[in-house]
Amino acid sequence: GADGSGHGPEADPQHPPADLTSARRAILNPDGVLFYKIWNGRAKPRMPAMESEMSADDTWMVVQYVKTLRGKN
Repeated sequence: GADGSGHGPEADPQHPPADLTSARRAILNPDGVLFYKIWNGRAKPRMPAMESEMSADDTWMVVQYVKTLRGKN
């Protein structure tokens, strides 16, 4: 959803998305890890690869956006 919490209307209940606002997750997912996961996708939780859908520059812009959603804890 719009707030990045993983509870948006398009969330798949069978494969719940991660809460992008979690400060704890931010520590585990530095910029390069975020890029890798967006670019290559992942199996659990399921997320499609975006390599064929967006450029590397656009992927880095998504990384920067995701960082704005993170909590400060």
